[in-house]
Amino acid sequence: MFINSFTTMYYKSDAKALNLFLDDLAHVPSAVLHVSFVKTLPEPGTRAVHHEAGDNRFHVRVNLKSEINTEDLYLPDIHGRNPIENRDKMTMFGFDEFFNKPGRGWRAFTDERLAMQPR
Repeated sequence: MFINSFTTMYYKSDAKALNLFLDDLAHVPSAVLHVSFVKTLPEPGTRAVHHEAGDNRFHVRVNLKSEINTEDLYLPDIHGRNPIENRDKMTMFGFDEFFNKPGRGWRAFTDERLAMQPR
């Protein structure tokens, strides 16, 4: 369970290869993708990819001082979570979103129950 549960790999590539890599990761079912930008990496390269196997979480750190042209960098689409389909992720909402925004947080559960009741 603990062997290879955390892995970090370093890559050197251009923006096109990084775009394809990020897009592929964004389409992996149940994977969580986080992208950040740093001025240096512990190892040489354009990016570091840290993977946490238990959560299937990827953190891609892009080295701003590498030869990668950030103007050509394209981050993948981000799709919001549907709280009804992701009940275990409800804690990711902020307080206002969970309690006050129609169709979100606890209101989504209430709306679902009301829709199921006979009229």
